[in-house]
Amino acid sequence: MAPRRRIPTTGDVPPSQTQILPDVILSADSVLLCKTESNEGSMCSRRYYYVYIMTNRSRTLYTGITSNLSKRVFQHKTGAFPSFTSHYRIDRLVYYERFIRVAAAIEREKQIKGLLRIKKLALIVSMNPEWKDLSEGWYDQYLQKNTRTNT
Repeated sequence: MAPRRRIPTTGDVPPSQTQILPDVILSADSVLLCKTESNEGSMCSRRYYYVYIMTNRSRTLYTGITSNLSKRVFQHKTGAFPSFTSHYRIDRLVYYERFIRVAAAIEREKQIKGLLRIKKLALIVSMNPEWKDLSEGWYDQYLQKNTRTNT
């Protein structure tokens, strides 16, 4: 009788040969691989968490975290809540990072909030050297409707 073959486990693979998926995703062009099961259809629902930096004309910085970046940025732009961001008119998205795990996003938010202002500025310039509003054009259709109804 032939000896039984042992099925390798992850413990059998040296750490240098394992592939660790990155937790942070900085590219909007990333591909999400889907797990499908015969009777349940696609299992592609994945939630992302965003750490973002917003600013105003005088470059006052605000760092935050959210699971819905477009909704949160819209809330900042419209001053939906009486807070720091509405008081200082924080209305320009200048930096963001996307995460798969909420714990990693929270950790990164705390790390960014702990940086000196000069380091935050360098972080923004590394992604957005011209300080453009990264959300420009996201809400044009909504803001145009709102201005038409108010006139």
